Amino acid sequence: MHVLSHLRLRTKLAILAGLSALAVIASITLAASILHQRLIDDRVDKLRAVVDTALGLARSLEDEVVAHQFSREQAIGQFRNAVHSIRFDGGVGYIFAQTLDNILVVHGANPELENKPSPATVTGGSPLTGIIREALRGANEGFVSYQFTKPGETRSQPKVAYVARFAPWDLVFVAGAYTDDLDATFRATLVDLATIGGVILLAALTVAWLVNRDIVASLGHLKSAMERLARGELTTEVTGTERRDEVGGMAGAVLVFKEQMIRAEELAAERDQERERAEDAKCAALLGMAETIETEAKQALGEIGRRTDMMAQAANDMSASAARTGASAGSAAGAAAQALATAQTVASAAEQLTASIREIGGQVNQSSAVVSRAVEAGRATRETIGALNEQVARIGTVADMISEIAARTNLLALNATIEAARAGDAGKGFAVVASEVKQLATQTAKSTEEIGRHIGEVRAATGASVAAVGRIEETIGEIDAIAGSIAAAVEQQGAATAEIARNVTETAAAANEMTGRTHEVSAEAEHTGQQAVEVRENTAALEVAMHDLHRTVLHLVRTATSEVDRRRYRRRACLVEATIGLRGKTEPGTVYDISERGCYAMAEARFPLGEQVEVAMSRFGIRIPATVVEHAGDGMHLTFVGDGVAADEADRISLASVAELMQKAREDHAGFVKRVVDIVASGEKLPPESLASSHHCRFGRWYDNVSDDRAMALPSFRALKQPHEAVHELGRKVLIALNADDATGAQRHVAAMRGQSDEVLRCLDALKRDYPTTFAKQAA
Repeated sequence: MHVLSHLRLRTKLAILAGLSALAVIASITLAASILHQRLIDDRVDKLRAVVDTALGLARSLEDEVVAHQFSREQAIGQFRNAVHSIRFDGGVGYIFAQTLDNILVVHGANPELENKPSPATVTGGSPLTGIIREALRGANEGFVSYQFTKPGETRSQPKVAYVARFAPWDLVFVAGAYTDDLDATFRATLVDLATIGGVILLAALTVAWLVNRDIVASLGHLKSAMERLARGELTTEVTGTERRDEVGGMAGAVLVFKEQMIRAEELAAERDQERERAEDAKCAALLGMAETIETEAKQALGEIGRRTDMMAQAANDMSASAARTGASAGSAAGAAAQALATAQTVASAAEQLTASIREIGGQVNQSSAVVSRAVEAGRATRETIGALNEQVARIGTVADMISEIAARTNLLALNATIEAARAGDAGKGFAVVASEVKQLATQTAKSTEEIGRHIGEVRAATGASVAAVGRIEETIGEIDAIAGSIAAAVEQQGAATAEIARNVTETAAAANEMTGRTHEVSAEAEHTGQQAVEVRENTAALEVAMHDLHRTVLHLVRTATSEVDRRRYRRRACLVEATIGLRGKTEPGTVYDISERGCYAMAEARFPLGEQVEVAMSRFGIRIPATVVEHAGDGMHLTFVGDGVAADEADRISLASVAELMQKAREDHAGFVKRVVDIVASGEKLPPESLASSHHCRFGRWYDNVSDDRAMALPSFRALKQPHEAVHELGRKVLIALNADDATGAQRHVAAMRGQSDEVLRCLDALKRDYPTTFAKQAA
């Protein structure tokens, strides 16, 4: 069909006519061949009948021989006499029998040849016995074709013979007939068929020529009209519509097509205008929706970040307050211990009251001083715990504000879902964004509930601390009253010795109780410190979650659909040390991605929006002016002024710096693990904050700021996140275990960190191998 589509109609009709002629010729040839074969088969069937007759006669005679009615020689003699009288084909055909050794036993036409070698040969001089033997190979009967000369003639003629073996006599019966008459009949029939076929073929070709002429001419007019219509010539006249055949139908269709073109041209202009209006409205709606989601997400996440910072500061204040509470409780415990020792001394002095009244007075004065210090320590402890209670209340307020922000974020996700549904297929990407925002809002709400639970526990512990301090103050008040009684009793030392001893005993008991209460306060302060650490850890986790949410929202919004992707140039990941200057002042910085028209960079100071700065990457010999267009995270988006950098130059910067970064990342990672192992070996106690997090190490800063979609899609890139974060988290847990004197736990965390470290190194090697290959495909 594909080949015919390239041929003209005239050629197709000519091929059809030629095929018709070939079909007629082939039909005639096939019919003649079938006729000739059928004549041959009829002749062979007749010869088979003759031979079967001879076989039947021979079998009947053999049956009589078996019955001993006469001998086999007599039977063969009778058979010979019978064959001599058998003739067919007008007396020309006869039967003969011979052995396969070429001895002629019976000859129906010439008895003189019997019992002699057969003189029958075929063209070429070969004996007839040879082809008879071939025909009977593997069978008892068959037929042979050969050339043989007729009696009285010199030229050989085609002849067929049917042969059959009669095993009891070891003879072969043969009946033959010439087929030259069949050839004459075949030729005559072939001439008749050719004549009839020629007449039919001539008539068919004549009709085909006339049809071809009519169709080609009519379709030519239609083709010309359609070509002019295709060129937009709507004034073209369509002919042939009055015909009543298919061509007339086609002409009518072309006329309808012409009328539809006129109408379509009118409608097309209207549709183009409507489509342009709809496309402009669609793009404006999508851009507005993207900018709204991005802006509101930034604002919400920024507010959460600020509230998280406030909560972290409150947690730090609470931790410091708990430390001060512990210190105050320790002081109170020391004072109580001192009061207890003093009371014991007074009890001893009471036994020798008569001899040491002056010593008793001194001890009473010292007891009063100690009690005064205990009263002051109890007051300070109560004030400190009150301040701690206020800090806890502030944390509860921050947690409530985070819950409100999570609810607003959830509402924002619902609005984004509604807007995505209105946008149809173009808003499917925003449906994904809404789902991600909703999940993260739910996670934020759960984290806030967890923080609220911890705050409740802290407030309960603080209340217990306030109650314990109140009891301490009551006890110290009792001690003060007792000390006053002792001072009064000094004047009546002789008569009040027993009363003094009793009061000293009560003082010792009260001091002992105060010591126990002070230990309770210390335990509560320690528990409060632990709760503050948990709050700080949850706050850090919330900060990481907010960072991931911010990055995910921006990435999904900007890549959800091509209408809202404002990036016209491919961003290449890199890590290049640079300097950024503004009006003669330079700041060291780092470039994290680069394209032909801009880059993303971080510096120690962020320059104002709209300012023109100069970015210098001395390693690559690049110094280029740029404008600050956006603040994002801790860095700035810069747009190059002028021609920017060439695409191959941006590729070179990315490939060179990323390969070097992978090597440095391996070295930094090995150094981090070694530092943790050395800390464990030395037993040194360091705060967990002394170790860099996975987001603040050199590789983590680069990883968090990669925005090249195809680099982020690499399996080796995605696989790095989990083990890299796990190594830093396990290092922090090692320090926490060491600070708690849990050497076993520290060793367990070190073993886990080594396993995750091996996975990090494997992923770094894979990324170092995959990134240039993928980058080369991107460039191609």
